[in-house]
Amino acid sequence: MSLFLSLGELSGDLYGKALLEALSARGYSGPAEGMVGPESRSAGARQIWSSEELHLMGFSDVLGALPRLFKLLGKMTEHILRTSPRAVVLVDSPDFHLPLAERLRRKGYRGALFNIAPPTVWAWRRGRVKKLRKYYDCCFPLFPFEHELLLRKGVPSVFCGHPLLEEQLFLRPPGTFSGEKLSSVALLPGSRGSEVRHLLPVFRDAMPLLLEGGVRPWISVAPGLSEEARDLLYRSFPEEYCTREPGRELMKRTDAVMGACGTAAVEALLLNRYMVVLYRMSGLNWGIFSLLRGLQCIGVSHGAVPNLLGDSPVYPELLQHQARGDVGVALLKAYEGSRELRRTVHRRMEIARGRLGIPGAFDLWARKILEYLRP
Repeated sequence: MSLFLSLGELSGDLYGKALLEALSARGYSGPAEGMVGPESRSAGARQIWSSEELHLMGFSDVLGALPRLFKLLGKMTEHILRTSPRAVVLVDSPDFHLPLAERLRRKGYRGALFNIAPPTVWAWRRGRVKKLRKYYDCCFPLFPFEHELLLRKGVPSVFCGHPLLEEQLFLRPPGTFSGEKLSSVALLPGSRGSEVRHLLPVFRDAMPLLLEGGVRPWISVAPGLSEEARDLLYRSFPEEYCTREPGRELMKRTDAVMGACGTAAVEALLLNRYMVVLYRMSGLNWGIFSLLRGLQCIGVSHGAVPNLLGDSPVYPELLQHQARGDVGVALLKAYEGSRELRRTVHRRMEIARGRLGIPGAFDLWARKILEYLRP
């Protein structure tokens, strides 16, 4: 019995570790290897490639990395076909992993293929659902609306709840901000260098406005950031306002959040924290995004998942030119100054949290994979 893992994104490495631990708890003792990160290595996986290979954001980042990614795709396909693992688990990064699954099947791989955090076919490029149905033995989506869509389209899918529900930190949401004045705000520039570069001007503008209002800002320097991105943050802000603690820990001890769109929005939801969601990209990426939206190739009106879970939007979203420090601070001040707004926001947050499902995702994934790993 053997298992190959390919993990995209920082969260993918955490999912890889938790999955390996769940497999071990159910008696799996075979080898696991592939493109992994430090968390999965700590759970026993052998690293052949680093998961940092896939830490990309936006069209232009991907375009610049295409020669390297094509080479990596070939090497990984060759390795999997040569070693013939019983199962392959691909996590996130659909623009790399879907072509990998397609190559493997076309070249004769007969083992099981699993996909954790499958492509967002509910949002755009819906034609990819046909490939999910054709190449994967089972998908493990993170959200209930994804699971329901995949089943309707004939894609094998299992779901019980979001993986974050497994973590002790999120088991019981902390109390809401109930004072008359915000004392501290978490500023999250993201976990990728490109996110940091694009959002840096927003936080530079927001910092003095927060301080003038008597609010302590905390800049999150994500542990997974490159040295270059970390140095950029430390050069841009006084060191006493920077922290390298995990973003979720920072969110828990502050009153509100302003930061990059992504997993942080789901974490803020679970931590009962109001968040101003920011999304900025390069001019090229924005042009492509705007074109796709104009052609109605993008099927959702919100980017933050909490806004898709609730009956009404939970968090304000500031996209591209709207993403400015003064606008973000004004939204935080509006939340601070209105009890009625706070009641409305937190009522919507409670509804959205309830739709994330129940704990047990990792054990569910492990049980499904073991059906194929066992002789």
